[in-house]
Amino acid sequence: MFDFIQTEAVPRQDYHDGMARLAAGVCIITTRVNGHPEGMTATSVCSVSDAPPTLLVCLNQRSSTFQACLESEILSVNVLGPHATELSEIFAKPRSTVEKFSFGQWHTGTTGSPLLTDALVIFDCRIVATHRVHSHGVLFCEPVSVQIGSAHEGLGYFNRRFIRMAAH
Repeated sequence: MFDFIQTEAVPRQDYHDGMARLAAGVCIITTRVNGHPEGMTATSVCSVSDAPPTLLVCLNQRSSTFQACLESEILSVNVLGPHATELSEIFAKPRSTVEKFSFGQWHTGTTGSPLLTDALVIFDCRIVATHRVHSHGVLFCEPVSVQIGSAHEGLGYFNRRFIRMAAH
């Protein structure tokens, strides 16, 4: 149990260093607006509820992907395996969407979002609510379909490095 209450904001670097030690799954969030695909790498994804099934996705409000998600009201969460480390790095950096989507194999989901063919699991969603908190937007998403891939190892991010996650 912690026996202190801090009333001031913690130093930014301490916060970043602490969050680096929170292991997270790596996903590529995609959407399509006006016929154009958009996407970025994200680790801020989690389950909110299973009745109805609802995911939470946090994206920087300045990102073009966040803006496209707001406009389209759809997105897909493509959960990555270790084989997709390079692809996650491509989608994490500022590049043209044409260049990003030239890597990997993609198909179109029920919502119209691009889906990564060899993802560990794909949640193809409609966005049902949004909330803005400081620099980020929180998107609440209900899956219209879930596609489970055949891989059994996940890609994680821990201590500023990619890690292989496997059940033992």
